[in-house]
Amino acid sequence: MIKKPISADSHITEPPHCYVDYIDPKFRNRAPRMERLDKIGDAFVIEGLASPIPMGLVAAAGKDPSRITTHGVAFEAYNRWLREYCGEAPDRLYGLAQVSMRTPEDGVAEILRAKEMGFKGVMMPGNPAVEDYDSTVYDKVWAAAVECDMPLSFHTLTGKSDGLAGQTRGPRINGFLSIIRGCQDVMGTFIFGGVFDRFPGLKVVCVEADAGWVPHYMYRMDHAYKRHRYWMKAPPLERMPSEYFRDNIYVTFQDDWVAFGMKDMCNVRQLMWANDFPHSDSTWPLSQTMLGEHTKDLREQEGNWICHENVAELYGIAV
Repeated sequence: MIKKPISADSHITEPPHCYVDYIDPKFRNRAPRMERLDKIGDAFVIEGLASPIPMGLVAAAGKDPSRITTHGVAFEAYNRWLREYCGEAPDRLYGLAQVSMRTPEDGVAEILRAKEMGFKGVMMPGNPAVEDYDSTVYDKVWAAAVECDMPLSFHTLTGKSDGLAGQTRGPRINGFLSIIRGCQDVMGTFIFGGVFDRFPGLKVVCVEADAGWVPHYMYRMDHAYKRHRYWMKAPPLERMPSEYFRDNIYVTFQDDWVAFGMKDMCNVRQLMWANDFPHSDSTWPLSQTMLGEHTKDLREQEGNWICHENVAELYGIAV
């Protein structure tokens, strides 16, 4: 029998007071705030962001898809609120702090602060403000993450190359198929940039980007490195690219049938099931039923790894 599942990626819909009440008082008049807007309903209005964040779209788990429609200091406020929220159920809720990465120095300080606050890891922006993640200016950040044993999570829709973040071809729904691209770009940047050579103990999590593509991506990286690294000027690596993906990168996914079927072509110890509650892509309230179908062809140990043990070991959860 498979152990009680642990979701490796679930979300929180912040209450209206989250940022206003928990932000440094001098920024209170600029804090993200909840407003009720015509044709949208409740939405967070954020200074500098062209479009508000509609809560009806974000918190849509279990809703009929046909009825879902939409017409740096804030991170610190969120982290303060999240610590308090998770403290209400310390044996059930485990939070990941958000990191702004305004500078490498800020990144180090934010990771250290997150560790002190009791978080299990941190959420990273898809695109940093200073150079890119393969630059050695970030080595101090990776060193801090390894020292603190804090996995770094990169979520879909947080990078510039995500399909919904920019212009896409064809109908808008075509952009949904490419939202995993941002995470793939980050993973490739870490691998080909030699980050895992310099920090072999670094743990990176590719979040909510499915996992069925991983075996082909690993092959494609190896193919590129063997055939094209000389004329494309790739830096030399100590191992093949796929080996870094297999040993340093974890992936979360919801109802990705392909991921369950291709488990033997990647590292099954780094595949982690998630329910994505309360987003519109969530498997809730049918998670248990769907997992029964997904795992029926797995060995019991494989099911336990994917649904329970991998995430518990990664984040040091005693269950």
